Amino acid sequence: MGIIRRQTIKVTLVQYLSLIIGALSVIFIYPLNLEIHGLYISMMAIPTFVVPVVTLGAQFIGIRYFPEFKNSSNGNNGFLSLLLLITSVGFGIFMIVVFIFRSEIYHYYQEEPLLVRYLPWVIPMILLIALTNIFAVYCYNYSRTVVPMIVMQLPKILFPFLMLMFIFEWISRDVMIDGVILSLGLGLATLAFYLWSQRTLHFSAIRYPNGDRMKAGIIKFGLISMLTGLGSLVAISMDVFSIQYYLTLQDVSIYGIAVFMATVISIPYVSMMGIASPVISKAWSVNDMSEIELVYKKSSLNLFIIGLFFFLLIWVNLDDFYAVHPKGDLLKAGKWAFLFLGLSKLFDMITGVNDLIISNSKKYKFLLIASVVLAIWSIAFNLYLIPIYGILGAGIASASAFFVYNLMKWIFIQAQFGLNPFSRKTAYVLVLGLLSGLILLLIPSFLHPILMIAIKSILLGLMFGIPILYFNISPDLTSAFSTKMRLRKL
Repeated sequence: MGIIRRQTIKVTLVQYLSLIIGALSVIFIYPLNLEIHGLYISMMAIPTFVVPVVTLGAQFIGIRYFPEFKNSSNGNNGFLSLLLLITSVGFGIFMIVVFIFRSEIYHYYQEEPLLVRYLPWVIPMILLIALTNIFAVYCYNYSRTVVPMIVMQLPKILFPFLMLMFIFEWISRDVMIDGVILSLGLGLATLAFYLWSQRTLHFSAIRYPNGDRMKAGIIKFGLISMLTGLGSLVAISMDVFSIQYYLTLQDVSIYGIAVFMATVISIPYVSMMGIASPVISKAWSVNDMSEIELVYKKSSLNLFIIGLFFFLLIWVNLDDFYAVHPKGDLLKAGKWAFLFLGLSKLFDMITGVNDLIISNSKKYKFLLIASVVLAIWSIAFNLYLIPIYGILGAGIASASAFFVYNLMKWIFIQAQFGLNPFSRKTAYVLVLGLLSGLILLLIPSFLHPILMIAIKSILLGLMFGIPILYFNISPDLTSAFSTKMRLRKL
């Protein structure tokens, strides 16, 4: 757990640096041209949906089978070559499908001519993101997480600057989109160079340590994992696709800002998933249930504390943020969507690394069933609720889908493995969070909104953060905080 804690802290710091840039962009840049921001979100939503199919499950294979292929003397039996081969085959099949159905694809997007104009740019984005994900997974297997996480954040960091240059007419719209693709290519090249510098970039011949039977198992696992990941990403992307279809690119932008705020809550969760993956995979390979339970419980508690703090920080200050923002009246349309999305993220975090526990076990097929339920729920509710409630409908549909999805996984792990992530400390954190949030929401706005945001944020830190540390509810967080304080004194 020490490795996970250290790496999570480093990666979370990187992501929160990206978050600061993202927050400044939400406040000052994106509202300057909501349509362009909506175009960017819509374009990035397509690779998010397609990449798991293109890789044919290679991302998941990269975590599950690395312990068996690992052999530094012969380049890990050509494991990286295998992952890239699978991805190349998947991308080739994808291109054939796109060519056959190109007319239907353009017809689907015909109501948004700006998006249709830039659909060809999405193809290289898909390939670059797919390859970047493969190299990132390979880095995770060596417990190298900081550089991959920086690379993952690179487009999000650079796009606000590209958008500003477009707004000030320093570059054209085409060059702005080219800049996004260039940032993806730069990220891929950085990861390849990083692996080479660590002497872990091996393109040796592919060898299966356990023979052809292992090959069949990899194919089966990859396809099931691909379908499982596809179900999850249908739910993640369906809201954006549906808003773009029923509403406008401006609505996509407003909803995207609400999603961004909800994503802030789950940044530590994303970090934890990447870092804990090889740990849980290794524990399953030797059937170390005590290690799995330890990671499960600690991840649940730590993620819930951090997630609840940031959820409250945003929610109690949201009205003041809208009051001070020049386009607050427009952005306010995403307020209640954020509430549902934020609560969904919290439940995702409190259930810990449930996805990793199931996907690395022999019961991994259950995730396919859960993902099918997730996808059907998301499609049905988005198509039903968005025409009626607009952006709020998308928030309710997505949040409810992921709540049911995580509930199914939590019940399954409890029934199959006898593992439960919750403890009395979970209840303490929940009660403390509810009391802190209720008190802060009852405080009237009697000063300038910026001052109110500062006052409420400080009070939240005192009412929620101090008791967490004082009563040592999470030894990991207390230790991390104490270490930082000692370093500052030095």
